[in-house]
Amino acid sequence: MTQWSYAASGIPTGLRYADCQIPLRQFGRTHGISAADMRAVFEGVQVIERAYVAAHIELQAQARPDE
Repeated sequence: MTQWSYAASGIPTGLRYADCQIPLRQFGRTHGISAADMRAVFEGVQVIERAYVAAHIELQAQARPDE
């Protein structure tokens, strides 16, 4: 929750990647993921990021159906 950037409207715009690198590296070390395979992990994080942003926008639109 703490690594998200938000627009002035309160809608999340995406993760702050620089701030995510340390926990991602620690995750890789803890789970025995090679540095080469960490790219795939990061790409997975990006898929989750895009889905979260899209879902948040959709939920906001449903909350305000008159707009």
